[in-house]
Amino acid sequence: MDGSTHPMPMYLRTTAEPLKGSTRLANDIMLYPGPLQSRIGGTKRAADVPGDRTFMVQATLMLGFSAGALTLPPPGSDGRPDLDAMPAIELGWLTHDADRVRLRDATRLALQLAESPAMSQVLEGPINPTEDVVNGRSPDDAIDAWVARHVVSSQHASSTCRMGADGDPAAVCDEEGRVLGTKGLRVVDASLMPDCPRANTQATT
Repeated sequence: MDGSTHPMPMYLRTTAEPLKGSTRLANDIMLYPGPLQSRIGGTKRAADVPGDRTFMVQATLMLGFSAGALTLPPPGSDGRPDLDAMPAIELGWLTHDADRVRLRDATRLALQLAESPAMSQVLEGPINPTEDVVNGRSPDDAIDAWVARHVVSSQHASSTCRMGADGDPAAVCDEEGRVLGTKGLRVVDASLMPDCPRANTQATT
């Protein structure tokens, strides 16, 4: 593409094809076209391609079924918690089959957009995935393997202190954000959302 231009990113919200018809999953995919900014194959950008001549279509799963875990460190020898100790975070990506299916569909849609007549006028060809993976010409397991190698976080974590009814073993807060079993303590950020919203969490919060 012309190195003198800097495309203005626009979001495209869509619903993954295998799960259309489910109201809860509507707009569960966001496609973000714009200048290359994510890691490709472990590097910031392909070494043989100038940074101002690269373009990406990033496929983002906005509502995943996969769940991770956040575990607080045990207390010290004095029985008190170490407030400086970092919690253990397990992201649990792609541990639910529905997430893998939807990201596969989103990846193929992103590749199809990149190969559309309008985009083909300014794009010379794919960098990653390579030609053997693009535009649905590979079987599902090849797309799944590519997604598993390249999946990254969009830094929109949520639901680690989810709200719920008293007695719900998965709930940390009540509907007012008050931490269950304590007094004078509330959670007031995206941690208390029962599920990740199908939008950027900073805007929703």
